[in-house]
Amino acid sequence: AICEDSLGNEVVAFGKGIGFKEPPYDFDIKGIERTFYNVDSRYLDLVADADEDIMNVAMEIRDHVVRKGLITGNNLFFSLVDHISFALKRQKEGIQFTLPIKDDIRYKFPEEMDVGRFALKRIRERLKVILPADEACYIALNILNSETEASDKQEREARTIKEITEIISKETGLQINEESVSYSRFSSHMHYLLQKSDFGTESNYSDLLHTMRSSNEKEYQAALRVRDYLLEKNYGELSEDEILFLTLHITRLCQREN
Repeated sequence: AICEDSLGNEVVAFGKGIGFKEPPYDFDIKGIERTFYNVDSRYLDLVADADEDIMNVAMEIRDHVVRKGLITGNNLFFSLVDHISFALKRQKEGIQFTLPIKDDIRYKFPEEMDVGRFALKRIRERLKVILPADEACYIALNILNSETEASDKQEREARTIKEITEIISKETGLQINEESVSYSRFSSHMHYLLQKSDFGTESNYSDLLHTMRSSNEKEYQAALRVRDYLLEKNYGELSEDEILFLTLHITRLCQREN
C-alpha cells in the first residue's frame, strides 16, 4: 500500500492486513514487513494492480540480489514485478523472442545472469510456469539497470535516448509519457543497446518483421528513423532483429499512449 509515515514522507509498505481497508486509515507499525522509500512514481500503479504471488516471487529475487552483494535501488523490486507480469502474459499468448543483446549480457555480466537463472527457478517453483531460458537475460537486464550509475557515457546515452524519443513522437504523432512503465522498459532496452560494442547482423525473425511492418507501419517507420539516426551518430547499423524489437517497444509505447 502507498502510505505516509509520521514525518509526512511517502512510502510503499507491505505487511499483513495492510491495504485491505478503505483509505485513509492508521495501522500498527508492527504489521509492516517491508518498506520502500523514494519509489519512482511510474511504478506506484503496480502496487495496486500486481498479483500477490508475483510480488512475493519478485521480493525473493530482490533479496537474492542483496545477498549476493550486488548494488540495487529501491525500484528493482517494482521493475521485477512489472517484468515478470509481462513475461507471464507473453508466455500465455505464445509470444517468445530472443533478446538481441543476450550474448553481451551472458559474457559480460555472469553475476547478474546467475540471478536471472535463480529467478526462472523461483518462477517455476512458485508460479508453476516454465519460462524460456533466454528470459534470464531479461531479468539480468533489470538488475543491470538498477546498478547503473551516472557517467559521461551514460549522460550521452541519456541525450541520445531523449532525441530518439522525440523522433518517435514526431513519426507517430504522439506525445510520449516518459513517466510510464512502458517508457521505462523502452529506455532500459535502449541503454543497453547503445552500450553494445557492435550491433548484430543475424536475422531470426524476418517473417515476423514483415508482419509487423504490415500491421504497424507507422511504428515500423519510426524504428527505421531511429536506425538512421543511430547510424548518423556512429553507433552502427541495427540488424533486422534489433529493428523488430525496437518496433515492438514503439508499438507498446503507442498502445499505452492511445
